[in-house]
Amino acid sequence: MDEKDQAEIYDLYESVGWIAYTKNPDRLWQAFANSQYMTEKNNQGEIVALIRWVTDQATVVLIQDTRY
Repeated sequence: MDEKDQAEIYDLYESVGWIAYTKNPDRLWQAFANSQYMTEKNNQGEIVALIRWVTDQATVVLIQDTRY
């Protein structure tokens, strides 16, 4: 994840009031590093949707964060 994506994701989390995540950005990026996630970007290359999940890689997927 590049710095531009990090800034946009941080702003997205702030905009929806997920401040428990944004109080500690290093921990937020650690969570992303240890999760699977996908973003959708518009024609200008800006993140407009996000989903982050954790899984046991066998049968269970837990959707943790989503914003569209």
